[in-house]
Amino acid sequence: MGQLGDPFQAAVSDSGQVTGPVNQPTLFGSSIKAQNQWQRDEKEKFIQLLQLHGRNWQVIADELPRRTAQQCRNYFQNYKYKLRLGRYLPSHDELHVQAGGSWSPSERN
Repeated sequence: MGQLGDPFQAAVSDSGQVTGPVNQPTLFGSSIKAQNQWQRDEKEKFIQLLQLHGRNWQVIADELPRRTAQQCRNYFQNYKYKLRLGRYLPSHDELHVQAGGSWSPSERN
């Protein structure tokens, strides 16, 4: 197949050993997947940050060094019902006050 072979195909040396991409972690291999699993400390910190910042994924990701905003959002979307994550979100009223607004209950009607 010349110099430009399939990058996902393993190479076999003359001695019969498998070399090449099979021995390295890939997007499809378990090595990368295991690294992307959320650790207990990350989950606990995520819940604390969710309570504090709501759905501001970038702010949450800035506090979780191994996570991106997209990973935080995906974690929330995938586990919001199983872990009942909605109960940790600030209410609409709390978010309004945090944003600098103020209202009394009579002003909302």
